[in-house]
Amino acid sequence: MSNGVDLGLVSPTLQRLLEQGERAILYDCKASHRTLIYAADSAAAPTGLLPAFLSAADAIWREATGKSLGIEIATHPNTVLGYTVVCIHGGTFATVMLAVIEAIEQIAQPKTLLVNDLSGVWHGAEDRIARSARAPVPV
Repeated sequence: MSNGVDLGLVSPTLQRLLEQGERAILYDCKASHRTLIYAADSAAAPTGLLPAFLSAADAIWREATGKSLGIEIATHPNTVLGYTVVCIHGGTFATVMLAVIEAIEQIAQPKTLLVNDLSGVWHGAEDRIARSARAPVPV
């Protein structure tokens, strides 16, 4: 395996995908009680909304394959979500982007992407993974 997936490729590729989708990128900020609109470059930045996109993508990928994309996220107080993406250890550029695209499609509305909805994608995949692990094995 290589040294990981280059964030310098993931971030601008996500930016282009978001721009081409022509949807408003929204985030319901609990602290300010406001819905904020993000430009695609801010949304795709490692210190922007990228941690949310990648966390949802990782859950989708783990549910599908049983393997993590190896997303490393660290707390960072001066960022939008309080986190920043450090690196991606697993998978390939293609697998990361396919999982991100799936996450986007699961939350996409005709004219908007509400980034907060990515937590539902993550929770849904996590719940299905947990149920699958508890399911009896047929004999």
